[in-house]
Amino acid sequence: MQIVMTIVNFIVQWFIMAFIIMLSAKMVAGMEATFMKALIASLIGSLIAAILAWAFQTFLAIFWWAAGIVIFIVWLLIIRYYFQTGCIGALIVAILAFIIYLIFAWLFYVFLVPFLPPLP
Repeated sequence: MQIVMTIVNFIVQWFIMAFIIMLSAKMVAGMEATFMKALIASLIGSLIAAILAWAFQTFLAIFWWAAGIVIFIVWLLIIRYYFQTGCIGALIVAILAFIIYLIFAWLFYVFLVPFLPPLP
């Protein structure tokens, strides 16, 4: 049962992140941003980020701070490639995606969490 919940959680988070990336990319790149591109970009970005985080944690633990920088640069490169933006455009997409994510998280916390049943 735990593996099923993990897979469902991954898929839901993947779709939410793709939607958020698509919204922010639409603001910057316009018609270049589609949901399919956002799905692919968020999947590839998440997989590469997980691999890099594992590699830094396993082999370069003393450089833990560098993992965040490298992962952020990889995300910028993925956004730049999939939505055909420049470096500044990719940075703006990333910042907008972060702001939209914070807004969605706050809305979820305020309006949905009080109605959820308590965890066992």
